Amino acid sequence: MERFVFTLVPKTAFATPLAGDTLFGQCCWALRHCFGAEKLTALLTGYTENKPFMVIADAMPQGFLPRPTLPSELLGFEYNTQLRKTQKAKKWLP
Repeated sequence: MERFVFTLVPKTAFATPLAGDTLFGQCCWALRHCFGAEKLTALLTGYTENKPFMVIADAMPQGFLPRPTLPSELLGFEYNTQLRKTQKAKKWLP
């Protein structure tokens, strides 16, 4: 399967974080609009056969990855009890 990376430029604020299932649903609606319901149905049948035509991850800020659930020392943070809460609050890492 090929890997594609898309950059979304929103024109308004989002009510909730962009989850992969929301983006997948929007892509399915776009496919149905462009190619018809029959084509979308044919593409979706691959999911029952363990052959998905598309897998979409949750959206992330450009240039960042979600912070793994690891001790701060393993992520390269200096052990400092004063900064511990600040470091743990970082949800995204460059």
